[in-house]
Amino acid sequence: MKRIILPVIVALFMVAAIVYYLFNKPHRDVASEKALYAFGDTQLNLLLSTKFDSAFKILGDQPVEVSGTISSIEGDSNQLIILEGVVVQMQEINADVTVGRVVSIKGRLTGFDDLFGEVKLDQGVIINSQK
Repeated sequence: MKRIILPVIVALFMVAAIVYYLFNKPHRDVASEKALYAFGDTQLNLLLSTKFDSAFKILGDQPVEVSGTISSIEGDSNQLIILEGVVVQMQEINADVTVGRVVSIKGRLTGFDDLFGEVKLDQGVIINSQK
C-alpha cells in the first residue's frame, strides 16, 4: 500500500503544478509581435473571400498588417475600426484617429464573415496614421 501512495502523491503534485502553470501563463501580446504579412484592406478581403481555406491555414491567428482608409469607428469601450472590408477590434485607440484617415493597423487575423463579406481582426494597434 505504501508503494502505491507515494507515486500517486507525486503524480498529483505534478498535475497540480502543470495546471497552475497553464492557468497563470501570460496572454499573447500581438502588439509586441512583428507582423508576418502586410496587405491593403481590399487585397486582404479579396484573398480571404476567394481562397479562404488555403489562406487561413497560412494567415490564421497570425499578426498581419492592414493598410486602408477608415470608413467608420464604432463602439465606446470596445472600439471597432472599419476599413473597406476589414473590421478591427482595437486594444486602444488614439484621439487623433478619425474617419477618412489612412492608417496601418496590426492585428491578429481571426476569420472571415461570409454574410457581411468582412475580414475580422482583433487585438488591433495603429502602427502609423496619415491625413
